[in-house]
Amino acid sequence: SGGALAPGITGPWQREEVLEAERRALESLRGEVECAGHQRGVKSVHLGRLHALRTAMSQIRRMESDFDFQAGLLAAQTHAHATTAYSRDNFSYGSTPLHSWLAVFNDETVQACLRSSSSPLHVVFGSSLGSLCLYAACTSQLPTRSHFAHHSHPSHPSHHLYPSHHAHHSRHSHPSHPSHPQRVPQDTQDPPHYPHTSSSDSPFRHSHKVLSVVGVELLPFLVTHANQIAKTANASHLVEFICGDVLAYDVSAVDVLLLTSQCWDETLRRAV
Repeated sequence: SGGALAPGITGPWQREEVLEAERRALESLRGEVECAGHQRGVKSVHLGRLHALRTAMSQIRRMESDFDFQAGLLAAQTHAHATTAYSRDNFSYGSTPLHSWLAVFNDETVQACLRSSSSPLHVVFGSSLGSLCLYAACTSQLPTRSHFAHHSHPSHPSHHLYPSHHAHHSRHSHPSHPSHPQRVPQDTQDPPHYPHTSSSDSPFRHSHKVLSVVGVELLPFLVTHANQIAKTANASHLVEFICGDVLAYDVSAVDVLLLTSQCWDETLRRAV
């Protein structure tokens, strides 16, 4: 999928331009953390998360250009189309750059939904290689200048910012159903100014809430790669990837549901 256009850009970006904008967005987030100050090791924890995100993003972008990956994905898409009732369009691959995701996720409507829950659950339908899940898991609760101005003495030790993801799913349990998705085992320059990463607009800017992030993907091929990417980036504890049909997932406890539905056909969109 395409990226959000920066001021002054009126046409679609080429891939290298999008990747450069993505890099600047990540540097902008890092700059916010660097400027926030250092309290009880929290800064190093968040910088670690951003490093994990950078590592994961680098893997994903390299994989997208790899012919072996593309051939494997085509085979998986062909098999899924032949063995399910879904049309080929539903298996189209798309990639959302970080800056586009930030522009959506930092919308006040989304943030209000997350603030309304004591332990918010964010689910991505069609999680693919896991980028959207990793964006959320690695950038939620990032400290900013305004964060430390309001929280000079954090009430939670820094290790609470690295929760065991599965520990928060007692309220997100799913009914037993044969078609329910199954889990696949997981083996100092000033930053550019981005409206979506300003000190007043960073995710969870005044909150110590733990965000649980789950990705649901039908293609085992992509889930396997997503788990490997998260493992290599040391981010497996921050996300959970489930292999299965999104229509079988219980959304009753979900606070924010993100659909990668741009290429889905009308039948699937109506069903969801």
